[in-house]
Amino acid sequence: MSDSVVSSVRAHLVSSIEGPDPTAASVTFLGVEPLDVLRFESPDGLVRYVTLGCSRHPMGDPNELVADPTRGPRAELVLTLRGGYRPARERRTSVRRDMADGVRWLSRHRLLRGLTLVSAATAFAQSMGTGVLVLYVLEVLRLPSSAFGLVLLGTGVGALLGGVLTPALTRRFGRAAMLTGGAVVAALAEGGLALTTSGVVATVLGAVSAAGVMVWNVLTMSLRQSLVPEAVFGRVQGAYRTLVWGGIALGSVAGGVVAHAIGLRALFAVVGGALLLLSGVLGVLLYRHARELTDEAFGEQPAVPVTV
Repeated sequence: MSDSVVSSVRAHLVSSIEGPDPTAASVTFLGVEPLDVLRFESPDGLVRYVTLGCSRHPMGDPNELVADPTRGPRAELVLTLRGGYRPARERRTSVRRDMADGVRWLSRHRLLRGLTLVSAATAFAQSMGTGVLVLYVLEVLRLPSSAFGLVLLGTGVGALLGGVLTPALTRRFGRAAMLTGGAVVAALAEGGLALTTSGVVATVLGAVSAAGVMVWNVLTMSLRQSLVPEAVFGRVQGAYRTLVWGGIALGSVAGGVVAHAIGLRALFAVVGGALLLLSGVLGVLLYRHARELTDEAFGEQPAVPVTV
């Protein structure tokens, strides 16, 4: 029933909104069914973004103990804008060519190329520990399974604090110092997990590590937004995320293999050592490109060819 409703809504939207068939992007949230966002371009210059999936289930009265699965109003969200808000393209292109353009641009920018490789390696190492964290909580800390949520809560609090404090700390100490310092802090915290069997200490270390990672995330994202031209930003961001998120997936698998071979506590010692080594590589990279990290340099676009 729900799928047929969504299909009917899509058919109604396509027939009612003037212009070519829409493009679609799928959005998935944890614990929620997938949601599509349709993009309609009209001849009059209007661009409409329409959700597709909110109407899968009817809305109900929040005071009712049991929701009616068939009766009730259904709705989708529509956002109408004038203009597409995308860089003009001089020629038709393909997904393969766009991907190649992003990789090519990134490979030619020495600072961002180095940051991407360090980020991918760091994501790989971090995920080796994250992938077996639940086993660490149960087998090393010997906590009940319900405590795993509390450990994750501590991690979330640390990440939140790291994100909130990053702007002020960066103004005080500078981008290079904060990037390197955040990486070192995260490395020491991850390595510290190998030395403790206390749930409280491990939760604090997890929060500290998450704060360091968030400092890294905030600053590297702002660097990419400042240094990459708007015309190729999406393509470069896609290349960056492919490497980093690929490192996350591979690191999770490697973490399980290594933990099985040497044990959980030894694994976190390895992760901490690897992250500390990468922090040193990062420090050298940032020192060599110190001029590109100043506020004045951020007002200049990098002299790298752009294909539109």
